[in-house]
Formats: sequence, structure tokens, C-alpha cells
Amino acid sequence: GASGAAGAASPTFDIRQLVAVLEQYKDVPNSSVSELKRALQKLGHDPVTMQRGRFQDIVMSGAGFGAADAEQILLMTGLRGQGDFECEMLACRLLERMCRPPTKLELSLLSGAPASSH
Repeated sequence: GASGAAGAASPTFDIRQLVAVLEQYKDVPNSSVSELKRALQKLGHDPVTMQRGRFQDIVMSGAGFGAADAEQILLMTGLRGQGDFECEMLACRLLERMCRPPTKLELSLLSGAPASSH
């Protein structure tokens, strides 16, 4: 089941696991925005819009992800305050953040928490 409880550990991977995944998929071309958009449309059961609740359900169906994780994704993509999402915009924002993850400072600024000096 999905946790999301405060203090719950996020899934972590060691370098061997990451290299194994890289090796497994080294001959598979990278996905595009259009492929992710089509996947979101299919998962959201709508050709244009992904409902916020449906997005959260999809995220929380992942390995140990909870509501807080879904909110963190929306925060990092700049979509936290929105209700429903256009599939194309959601796909663009998700891929952008996968390619350019936020820095600790950006996360701190987005969440409103003070940045750590360490």
C-alpha cells in the first residue's frame, strides 16, 4: 500500500541497481514528450486532461509512494496549486524535471522552507 507517512523512507537504489537498469535499457530509444502525453492520456482516461485525483492515484500506486510524494512531484513541476492538468503540459513539465531536477535551493524556495547552508 501507499505510505506517505511523515518520516517514511523513499525508495533508494544503489549504483549496481542503477547500472543494471541502464544496461537493460541501453538499446531502447528515449521517450519523447508525445509518448509521455499519450501514456498520460491513456492512464487518465481522457484525451486532453489529467484529473488531479487520478494523477495522485497513479503516483500512489507506485512502489511505496504516498500522497506527499504526489504533492512533491506537483511542487517540483510548478503545478501544485492547479486542479486538473492538460496532458501535454504535464508531460512537458515531468520530462523537464527528469532532465533537470531541482537543486536543493530550488526545492527549498518552492516549498517555502529555509535553505540549509550545509
